[in-house]
Amino acid sequence: MMNSGNQPTTATNIGLSAATDEQRPSVWWLCMATLAFSALTVPYATYMIQWANSNGLFPLRPAIYLAAASVGCILVTLGRRPDLTVTTMLILLFHVFYIFESTVLQRYDHPSGRYYPLMTHGALLVSVFSIAWFLGVTHRLSSLPVTIASAAIVIICSLANIAEWFGVHEFTIVTGRAAGFHGDPNNAAIAIVLALAVFLTYNRNIWVSFGMMALSFIAVAITLSRSGMIAEVLISVSYLVVSYRRKPTAVLQALAVTVPVVVAGIVYLVSHMSSEALRQSDIQDRLGALMGKDSEKMASGERMKDLTDGLNAVREQPVMGHGVGTGTGKWQPHNQLVAVWIDGGVVFAGLYLIILGSMAVKCVAAGGRGGLCLLAVGIFIPFSQLLHTSLAYWTTCIIMINLTSKRFIMLQWSRPDESELLENTQPLTSKVQLSTSTTQAERA
Repeated sequence: MMNSGNQPTTATNIGLSAATDEQRPSVWWLCMATLAFSALTVPYATYMIQWANSNGLFPLRPAIYLAAASVGCILVTLGRRPDLTVTTMLILLFHVFYIFESTVLQRYDHPSGRYYPLMTHGALLVSVFSIAWFLGVTHRLSSLPVTIASAAIVIICSLANIAEWFGVHEFTIVTGRAAGFHGDPNNAAIAIVLALAVFLTYNRNIWVSFGMMALSFIAVAITLSRSGMIAEVLISVSYLVVSYRRKPTAVLQALAVTVPVVVAGIVYLVSHMSSEALRQSDIQDRLGALMGKDSEKMASGERMKDLTDGLNAVREQPVMGHGVGTGTGKWQPHNQLVAVWIDGGVVFAGLYLIILGSMAVKCVAAGGRGGLCLLAVGIFIPFSQLLHTSLAYWTTCIIMINLTSKRFIMLQWSRPDESELLENTQPLTSKVQLSTSTTQAERA
């Protein structure tokens, strides 16, 4: 049954199962949904579970936990129809291509083992599908799971960075730069900025938003990540501009409180750096960029060389690429598009660009709704090569897609009528319906 989308989705035109689906969710269901979504996304976005397992503090392997948490998300929403979009399906297809290339063609022997790409991208496909299904249900009902999970990610990552800076525990692989559970300072900054963009998109309280920005600003600053600092500034400024148009007085009051706190916090933390870290030239360059003493230090000559090598690899195999894993193993271009192109050629790169282009079109058509998420997704593309392996990255994409979409592919199960029973003896039939839907965020 297909609906042109010219009429709104109601209980009378979406079938029996949807009539109960649009009812206000109970408090118990909201708590379970929030717990399930947080259990799946927070440990991986913060990298807490990987760190705990590698240090003997968590008995289950991360892949096993990922599968269990994914199933948990599906079970919570089972029985409710999920809304999917063409762009979401393209994201799933993108991961299917990665699995096919790594298992069937196997053009690159990964240093971590033959089955490493299969396990990595296979687990990512399962989790991304589960999140797409989960968000396809909850986007109509409540923003609470997304808001709570994104806030938890910002807080955990930020506090882990600050705790490391004060010597509570050493996580980082780079002396002088805080990284928290991620170990890599750049990955910590990416996780914080992505979660911050999602939180600011959904949260309606100005003071809470400014408090979260202040905490994340300090945490990103002590990673000394150049791309992280650029992204944090752009996200914060964008939020300030939009919020000022709606509540100028509240924004000015919040600025008067948070800006001095952030400046004082960064200065205090930087002043307590170890002498060993301060002697390193890379740390000096990054501090110069952070404190505004030398803007030219925002660029990295080493990364420009890596990008040049990556572009040369693309020219060698522009159509087919070199195989999954080469874009992050054999070459490290520090550019997401180039890394994807090296892995799978024009097909992978083209599909990735189509996904990004579709998201941009949706954002414009929705009048800028979801713009902070789109900005966070796009700003790291010129700097990072591991975004396509990040659960937090694809979760942010799907959240933004659901937030800006008007037409959804609704997977629903309804009782067949008498004519259908004559053609099919099964008691239930599965139908795909295309219609419009009003999201919870739009109603707010």
